[in-house]
Amino acid sequence: MQIKMEDEVEEKVDKIISRIVKNINGYKNDYIKSEKKLELKDGNVYVLNNSYFSRSNSKDISTNKSDKYLGFRMKDNITEEDCFVVEMENPLKSDLNENKNKLGNVKPLREEVKEEIKNLGEIVFFLVSEYSDEDSISREIQNKDFKKIIYKPSTKPSTQENWEILDDKILIYQLDNCIEEKILNAIKTKIEKGNKEKGKELTKDLEEKIIEAISEIKKEAYYSVKMFNEAERNGKCILDDILNSIRKNLEEYNDSLKKYLGKSDNSDNDSYFYNVLRIAYIFSHEVIDLIKFLISVGDLKPLINWETFLTKYKFYKSMEQLPGVLEKNKVVIKKYIDIIGKSRNYKFHRIFPFERKFKVELPDNAIKNPYIIIFERYNNREHDILEYKDKELVKLLQKFSITEEEIVQKDFWEKNSEVIEKAAIYISEFGDVLKELREVVSL
Repeated sequence: MQIKMEDEVEEKVDKIISRIVKNINGYKNDYIKSEKKLELKDGNVYVLNNSYFSRSNSKDISTNKSDKYLGFRMKDNITEEDCFVVEMENPLKSDLNENKNKLGNVKPLREEVKEEIKNLGEIVFFLVSEYSDEDSISREIQNKDFKKIIYKPSTKPSTQENWEILDDKILIYQLDNCIEEKILNAIKTKIEKGNKEKGKELTKDLEEKIIEAISEIKKEAYYSVKMFNEAERNGKCILDDILNSIRKNLEEYNDSLKKYLGKSDNSDNDSYFYNVLRIAYIFSHEVIDLIKFLISVGDLKPLINWETFLTKYKFYKSMEQLPGVLEKNKVVIKKYIDIIGKSRNYKFHRIFPFERKFKVELPDNAIKNPYIIIFERYNNREHDILEYKDKELVKLLQKFSITEEEIVQKDFWEKNSEVIEKAAIYISEFGDVLKELREVVSL
């Protein structure tokens, strides 16, 4: 039995190494095609960077790069024997580093893979675990006709709706965004049809109690995640569902972008462009936050990084093509977020028709009775020392502002489509790698 388990582990390790070697070959080929900085020569030794994004801003990526780097000896078809792992004290700055001098602390790839499998732990696998609604939640309404609202997510509804009214209970099977409105409308409809038996009228008090009870249920409700459960292999996976949502949004983004670029009518253009901005803004926050998390996981768990670095590299290169996101030849994630945020805010958070600030020329007597206060108490020294009549009115006027416009060329939004696409591919491979590694860890 022990021998069989060891054979299974070796088989999984072979698969892991095969993916890493394939990535190195893919990276080598892409690098030769796209980069002109370094000519890769047969027989020379090269070390791959662990991450490519700028880390000057801790809000971008808060973790430090792993000190374990993948390396390889250059040849036409790189194999496991040509690959190694090296620990380096100083982090690499270039994407690919040629090492002419002898490297210290070099270890065989297979040895390091086995070592890093032990370092994986369990928490990281929650991303590819099944989640489900299981626990019922109920709230008393304290009404003479409707006593209780019960949320029963694991129960299959007997109607086409996600809720139903049974006697003095309101049963909810799925928490839709507008579930309160649907239930309240149903009770109103009953009343309008003259079905007022037992006094089931929608009073203001009952309406407020229903809304409050459902609101409390929504706050308390959660998905139950079961890690390392055999049943979850065919269940809903957290990362897979996120990925499906990204792909749907990408499809909608591309459709709106195509219509925006192909339309000359301003009103249509606005509606399509608004949708492009909406999806780009969501992506730049929610999905980019996920990407930053995955990169940090790769910092902490080098094995995961080695298995996903090629799709991460391609995602990085897609962002590198965007105007305005580079600083010292590195992609700064915050710059990307700011460009999209400012473009979106200018379109969505603007009703005043002014493009620039006002300069108001005041008459000579507008500032009356001015005086200054000096030698203020130490704790109050930041106080504005100039005092005058209507100073409070001036302060109120200072609250007005205009939304800053970020001038973004149309091709930014076209190139951003590729960024979203490459992000989805990176996330997809990350999930596949986690699923494979979970099988190794569970042996």
